[in-house]
Amino acid sequence: MSVCGISTKGNQEQAELVRLIMDNNKRVVFVTGAAGTGKALKNGTNVLTIDGWKPIEQLMTSDKVAASDGRFYDITGIYPQGLKQIYKITFSDRSTIECCKDHLWFVQTASQRSSNKNRFKILTTEEILNTIPLTKKGTTCNRANCYIPICKPIEYTEQEHLIHPYLLGALLGDGLLTGTKNSIDFFTNDPEMVDLLNKYLQPIHYYLNKIPSAKYGYSCNRATDFDINKHTPLVTEIKRLNLYGTNSHTKFIPNKYKYDSIENRFQLLCGLIDTDGYCEGSSYDLCCASQQLILDVKEICESLGLTAVYTERNAVCYNSSNGIKNCGTVYRLHIKTSELFPKIHQTQHREKQWRKPQAWSRRSITNIEPMNEQAEMTCISVNSPDHSYIIENHIVTHNTFITMATAIQLLSDKRYSNIYYTRDVVQTGDKIGYLKGSITDKTKPFLMPLYDTLDSIERVGHEIKAAN
Repeated sequence: MSVCGISTKGNQEQAELVRLIMDNNKRVVFVTGAAGTGKALKNGTNVLTIDGWKPIEQLMTSDKVAASDGRFYDITGIYPQGLKQIYKITFSDRSTIECCKDHLWFVQTASQRSSNKNRFKILTTEEILNTIPLTKKGTTCNRANCYIPICKPIEYTEQEHLIHPYLLGALLGDGLLTGTKNSIDFFTNDPEMVDLLNKYLQPIHYYLNKIPSAKYGYSCNRATDFDINKHTPLVTEIKRLNLYGTNSHTKFIPNKYKYDSIENRFQLLCGLIDTDGYCEGSSYDLCCASQQLILDVKEICESLGLTAVYTERNAVCYNSSNGIKNCGTVYRLHIKTSELFPKIHQTQHREKQWRKPQAWSRRSITNIEPMNEQAEMTCISVNSPDHSYIIENHIVTHNTFITMATAIQLLSDKRYSNIYYTRDVVQTGDKIGYLKGSITDKTKPFLMPLYDTLDSIERVGHEIKAAN
């Protein structure tokens, strides 16, 4: 059964509700229940807000959360769901999410993706498990068959920086920040990298100077026009970012750079790839001894609409004097680019390695496992255009509006003459006394979730008509 093009298949409670209120023998129908009933994520699941990541159960209606279009929207409701059976979903990038059987997802099969990559169906976890084969037999191996959307680049507020993002990325890759000589050094055998870094050092009145005792070493020296009364020393800024003294095992990306504009995040990623990365055809690999740095890079990649598969392994090093030795754990990302960002490098050296991709970044569901345990879960509603929101690993998930869609169809069919919409009045803060303004001004905040839902239902209806 579907209402306004929205399926109730897989949700017995919703299907029964729709059947009852569409019964012509019923003159008056009362429907009561918490919004979002059944569609829930396990408590502890992080949701991306404009102020960073927050566990879903700690969200407030004053928070703004990111949606699939990369923008931030208001939360219109938060609904604790109590204990529910856990369903563990694993994705192609090895990330996992735990939710209930009725939680909703945008999905498309491989054949649907081939015909129109931008069209997705809305299905429950249980419906995906029961109706969609997660793999499809290919010529040489099994192929993914259940894709979810990749979010568009997240639109954070642009930050001001003394150190250009590309320069910081390069210093995190091949820079020496340990502070043994109260200086910042850089190591490369590529003259092009020296020229690139000098380009970004020049505006802050620095340049790279060759270190005589180091074959590939350069120090960041002050230019002749550097004025201590006007200009900030590079070391001072590195200290302010808490990077001074970090080494290959402890480097990280400061939040000011991690939650920055799309272009600045892209530039920082290019700096890291040009120094510590490797271009493998149409994708990139990055290996680091710092787990925090690699996780920060993973977050930036995903926030730009790329995919990044994380792995770790024990490294074995070899040199002529000491032979083979254990070098500890190294952390690796395999990065797949997008149509918006097909390349994440600036140097000709990486350009020679790069090949035009046959496919862009994508994420599929590889496994759904009903767990023999329960957990506290929470649902939220968001006024984003498609009712999506972003959860950890920048996974796109969804909440829907079947009850309101049913009401609209009943009115359109003239099967009911009036529908009364009510919401519980809940105090969410300090008492503010008498509210000024007209009745419209006073009721608008109360009715906004209804307006948002009506807009979404209208949009879905137009999309369905266009598809037919």
